[in-house]
Amino acid sequence: MDIETKDRIYLISFIMIPLFLFCVVSSLGDYANYFFLAEKIDFYFVTASMPFLSPFFCYLFYLLLMSAIKEKIIKINNKLAIITVLIFIFGLLFGTFFNLYVRYDLVSQGYFICKKGPSAKSNTYVVSPKLCRY
Repeated sequence: MDIETKDRIYLISFIMIPLFLFCVVSSLGDYANYFFLAEKIDFYFVTASMPFLSPFFCYLFYLLLMSAIKEKIIKINNKLAIITVLIFIFGLLFGTFFNLYVRYDLVSQGYFICKKGPSAKSNTYVVSPKLCRY
């Protein structure tokens, strides 16, 4: 592995790891807002799925970094890879259904849905329609 490839791997890893950690922490914050019924709740499919996707991405980052550090291709542990992929698939399914449940639950409790545009990917639920503007 040449030095240029190693530098690219390090650069990609050191950009992607903090970004991914920020997404996971943000997702957990959205979960906390939902469970404590905040005045304004942002919740969507990615929010629901992100904590379950993290083991798969962490394993991929580990393989990428270790191959750059050791300067050779790292063998994939089949059992660990299968477990992380199963958690990934479970997270996608869980995220889909939990997002629908959150929508039903919050609307039944009197929350309003703010329309951000034609896309239904991101939902913002608020206690009062006046909060949609902020």
